[in-house]
Amino acid sequence: MIDRPGMRDMLAFLMQYQKITRGQEKLVVIIDDLSRFSRDIVVHWQLRELLGKAGGKLESPTMKFGESSDDKLIENLLASVSQHQREKNGEQVVNRMSARCSAGYWVFQAPTGYRYKKTKEHGKLLVRNEPVASLLQEALEGYATARFESQSEVRRFLLNQPEFPKDSRGDIHLSRVTEWITHPIYAGRICHARWDIHMVEGKHEPLITLETWKRNQERFSGRSKGVCTVVAPSRKDTRPDFPLRGFVTCSSCGNPLTASWSKGRSARYGYYFCQAHDCPQRRKNIRKIDLEGDFEALIQTLIPDQLVIDTAFAMLKDLWKAKGKDVSQAKQAVRKQILRIDAKMANLMDRLLNTAEGSLVALYEAELRNLEEAKLVLTEKAAKIAKPTTNFDGLYRTACEFLANPYKLWASSDWKDQRIFLRLIFAGHIAYCRESGYRTAKTTLPFNALREYSDMKSGMVELSGIEPLTS
Repeated sequence: MIDRPGMRDMLAFLMQYQKITRGQEKLVVIIDDLSRFSRDIVVHWQLRELLGKAGGKLESPTMKFGESSDDKLIENLLASVSQHQREKNGEQVVNRMSARCSAGYWVFQAPTGYRYKKTKEHGKLLVRNEPVASLLQEALEGYATARFESQSEVRRFLLNQPEFPKDSRGDIHLSRVTEWITHPIYAGRICHARWDIHMVEGKHEPLITLETWKRNQERFSGRSKGVCTVVAPSRKDTRPDFPLRGFVTCSSCGNPLTASWSKGRSARYGYYFCQAHDCPQRRKNIRKIDLEGDFEALIQTLIPDQLVIDTAFAMLKDLWKAKGKDVSQAKQAVRKQILRIDAKMANLMDRLLNTAEGSLVALYEAELRNLEEAKLVLTEKAAKIAKPTTNFDGLYRTACEFLANPYKLWASSDWKDQRIFLRLIFAGHIAYCRESGYRTAKTTLPFNALREYSDMKSGMVELSGIEPLTS
C-alpha cells in the first residue's frame, strides 16, 4: 500500500513542502474514513510514521487521532476491523470464483481465441472470438496431426496470419504457444490447481476435442506414438526452392541433406549436399535437377494399377457398410474400457487411503489424474460414436484419387502440399547416394497394402489337377 503511486506522490510532496518551509508549517492530510487510509494494521502504522517524518498531520471528520493510550487503542481497533473486512472480502471473492469454476465457468481473463459475452442463462460466458478462434483451432489441430512438427512451426503459422494478435513488437513468444498447446480450456475443460479443480466440464464451446488435446500433451512431452514425423521441422530459412531439404538423407552418414544456390557465369545452379563434419561425402554437391528428378521417377513407381484402386475402393465401401452396422458394438467396447479404468481408479483409491508416505501419495494422485483424463477422452469418444452423417463417396473419393495418382499432389508445385505429400507417402527418410541414387524407401501403410496386393499372383488350376499324373 505504501508503494501505491498516489501515496508515493503525496509523501514526496509533503517532504518537498517541508524543505521549502524549513519545517515551519505542516500540511493536513484529511481522510474520510480510516479504511481509506490503510486496511492493514502494520502498514497503517508504517504510513503514520512516514507521514509524520514528511511533516504531515492526519485528520478525519469521523474520528480523532491522538497520542494518548486511549486514542491509540481506538485507532488500533479500527485498523484491525478494516484489515478484517479486507481479508473477509478477499475470502468471499475467492469462494465465489472457485464455486463458479467448479460449475464450469472460466472466471479469469478471457484466453486467446475467446471473449466474454453476457447471456441470460449463464451470465458472463466465454464464446469464440473469430477469426482468432478458427486460426488457433487450425494451429492446435495441426500440431496434433504433425502438420506442424514443432512449436516453432505453430508460431510461424500464426505469425503469418494478419488477423492473429501479436505483442507490441509484432511477435509471438514461444511461451505463449506452449500455453495454448497445454491449456485444457481449449478442450472445454476447467482446471485450477490452487482450488483443487481438475478437468471440470466447461459451459463454453471447445476449440478442439479432448482427444486432440490429449494427443498434443503426448507430443509436447515427447511420448507421442504413431504420428508421422519424417519431415524435419521447417526452419525460418526454409524455402520452396528445395522441397526435399531435411527429408532426403546422406547415404554415408544418415544426416539430412541441406541445399543452396550457386552462382555460375550465366545462371544460378541448385545443389544438395551433406555438411556433417565426419562424413566422407561432406560438401560433395548433388545437382538439384538430378536428386529431384530421381525422386519424381521414384514417385512414378508408387502409382498402382487402376484395377487395384477400384478393388480397394470396393473393399473400403464394404467395410464402411459393415462399420455402420457395428455402432452398438463399438460403443460397448468403449464402455468396457471405461469400466476397466474405473476398476483401476478404485484400486488406486484404496491404496491411497491405506498409505501415509508422501512420495507414494503424490504418485497415486498423479496416476489418478491421468486415469481421469483417459476416462474423459473415452467418454467423449463414446458420445460421438454414431452412424456417419456423410456418404462414403463424399468422404473417401478424394483419398482414393490421391492413392491412384499421388504424383499429382507433388506436381502442384505448392511447397506446403509437397511437405504434406512427404508425410502421406513415406514412413521414414530416404537415403540418396551420389552414384546409385535412392535407396529402398519405406512407404506408409496404404501404399504398402496396395503394393502387396499388386504383387499377388493368382490363376486357374490346370485341367490336369494338382496331383502328379499316374500311368
